[in-house]
Amino acid sequence: MKEKFALFMGALALIGAGQNSALAGAAEEAADPAEKVLDASKAPKAPTASEEAMSKDQDLLKGWQSECQSRPMRNFVSQLMTLGKGAIKTSNVKYEFKGSKVDRVTTLFAGDNCQNALYEFRETGDFQVEDNVTTADGGKGINFNFKNESLKILSAEGQELANEMRLCARNDWKDHGDEVDVTNHAREFFCSFVDVPRMSANVYKLDKDKKLLFLGGSATVDRPNDQRPTSIDQDEKYSAVESAVE
Repeated sequence: MKEKFALFMGALALIGAGQNSALAGAAEEAADPAEKVLDASKAPKAPTASEEAMSKDQDLLKGWQSECQSRPMRNFVSQLMTLGKGAIKTSNVKYEFKGSKVDRVTTLFAGDNCQNALYEFRETGDFQVEDNVTTADGGKGINFNFKNESLKILSAEGQELANEMRLCARNDWKDHGDEVDVTNHAREFFCSFVDVPRMSANVYKLDKDKKLLFLGGSATVDRPNDQRPTSIDQDEKYSAVESAVE
């Protein structure tokens, strides 16, 4: 009898040990998926199509400034509005790319050859490279999504001119004051006279040897912003400069 009881207790011990081993194995297997999920969360995310396209053109990610341009219509209007006290004679445009962000800065000047800065309009937004859009002359598609616009006065002369003209519906501009959001007035003639927000479909081409950026032609009455140019415009030329986009 004692021998049978000992055998019975031994069998129970073996069964218990087997159950514990099975439970431990099940717990270990249950932990594996969680660990895999945790490891997956640490893995780098796959880049978007736009990010992949941009990575191929790292040379684009900097500042690009146009040549100085005369502004005869702005000059006429500014002199008319200020009875000859002020004038806008020239301007330049600068694109600043960083990551997926882009700023477009238009600076207006009182002097020839872009001297004596008055004030600047800054359009901010993002951009996407359309790697599958190409032109016969080597251009590649790019979309600009400008969402906001601000204005900053750059000199005492700029302050006086802006207030005389009630620029962007204000007459309390301060020399070297903070940038002021003027998005709601951007389309007005006595502001920047551009649509903000807007999506501008364009094309671009880099000359890496000469450090030049070329864009397609600017939007016109015949070609709205959302209609992409079909070729590069050699007059839409920008030289590489340092970028200030954060």
